[in-house]
Amino acid sequence: MPCFINLPLRWLHNEPAWVDWFVGGRIAPELGLDGTSIRLADSWHEAMAARFRDAGLAVAVHLPFLDIDPCDLDEAKAASARTDLKRGAELARLYGAAHMIGHPYYRPRKEGREKDDAGGRWMEMGLLAWPEIPAIGNAPLFLENTYERDPAAIAALVDALGAKGPGFGVCFDVGHWHSFAGYKEARDLDLWLDAFGPFAVHLHLHDNNGSSDQHLGLGRGSVPFAELFTRLAARGKTVTATLEPHDVKAFSSSITWLLDRKDAAARIGWETPRLEALPLELIRAAMQ
Repeated sequence: MPCFINLPLRWLHNEPAWVDWFVGGRIAPELGLDGTSIRLADSWHEAMAARFRDAGLAVAVHLPFLDIDPCDLDEAKAASARTDLKRGAELARLYGAAHMIGHPYYRPRKEGREKDDAGGRWMEMGLLAWPEIPAIGNAPLFLENTYERDPAAIAALVDALGAKGPGFGVCFDVGHWHSFAGYKEARDLDLWLDAFGPFAVHLHLHDNNGSSDQHLGLGRGSVPFAELFTRLAARGKTVTATLEPHDVKAFSSSITWLLDRKDAAARIGWETPRLEALPLELIRAAMQ
């Protein structure tokens, strides 16, 4: 399985040249859906899917998540979120997605939300929202940590979903862990890897300095990537991955980091893009 690169579909809709950028560079996209892109006509999505398919590129899909919480205590909002997730899964099937990513949002400290635990209402709502998504999308679903300060709730949900049927795993977003889970206060990487280890694991890789979710290129912040890959290797854990740069500069620095670390690149299935097909400024930055 290749290493994927995030590509929000709203970018692609607003600037169609992005498809040439990805196809020319032989870059497998993880297509990000949102409330706007899931409402675009099927014909537009079919045309985009054909471009990637004809180029022989694998495609993944990140289900919509901004203001889409299937475990919201407001039942109307939760029901609307479930509808949007099903639509996202239908589009994942259309794109022939290799996998899907979803956000379960375990946030017991969220303002206006009662204190909860993994066995409470959040779990009940999660078991209502997620079970049918892999079948609709015809692809495995990885549930991603966002604001969670420990991995227990997501691990418990994925374990319970797995008891209902196949197709579930965990997306360990290392940048979210570093910025939101108190990494600087507690060196708990083993805690997260041990909790997620029993499941299929997909990585979301981006960097930050611990203060916020900056989505910097690899090596531009303080996320301990060397430690991460050493511990994965020690466990013999097979993973898949997506790089999540939010701009060309971050993508460039990630290319440079991976060019210098062949063991880590091999573990996530990274293949250097065709730099000659990418914008000149990116080539120059990547080769510095």
